[in-house]
Amino acid sequence: MSEENNFTKLSVPNAEQDKFREKLKKINHGKYEVEQLNDGKKIIIKKPGRKGHNDFRVYLYDPKLSTKKLLSHNEIFKDIESKYKKNPEKTKELIYGLNDVCNGKEPDDVIKERKIENITGLPADTLYKTLKWIWGEEDCNYIKGKGRWMSMDGINEEYEIEIKNDS
Repeated sequence: MSEENNFTKLSVPNAEQDKFREKLKKINHGKYEVEQLNDGKKIIIKKPGRKGHNDFRVYLYDPKLSTKKLLSHNEIFKDIESKYKKNPEKTKELIYGLNDVCNGKEPDDVIKERKIENITGLPADTLYKTLKWIWGEEDCNYIKGKGRWMSMDGINEEYEIEIKNDS
C-alpha cells in the first residue's frame, strides 16, 4: 500500500482557463499531491485518467486513514444546496468566491479576501481546491466545450448569481 500513497508534490498556481489548461497538459504521467487542506487532508491527482493522455483523476486523500475518494459533481452540488438551506447569504458569498476560483484566482487568496466562513458540510478550502483541479481536468477534456464553465454556470443559474465569466 505504501507505493499507492507515494505522491510527488506539485504546485501549479491557478490561472484563467486556457493558461491553466496548458500548464496541466505539461504534467507528466504520475501521482501528485497538489493541495494541502486545513483539516490535514490533501488533494491528489493521478495522470492519466480514463479519457486520454491529458486527462487526470482528482482525489480527496486522507493520510490518517490512507484513503482516497473522488468527489462527484453531484456530491458538490448537494453540499452547496445544504449550505444554502442553512445560510443563503453566506452561501451566495461562497459561490461568488467559486466564480473567482473559476476565473483563475488561487483558492486560499479568495477565502482570505472574501473572508469565507465554513457553513456546514465540506470546508470551503476543500470545495475551492477540489473544484480548481476538477475544473482544470474538465478544461483538458472539453477543449472545444465550456470546460469549467459548464458546472460553474449551472451553479450560478441555480442560485441566481449574475457573473460575467472570462471565457
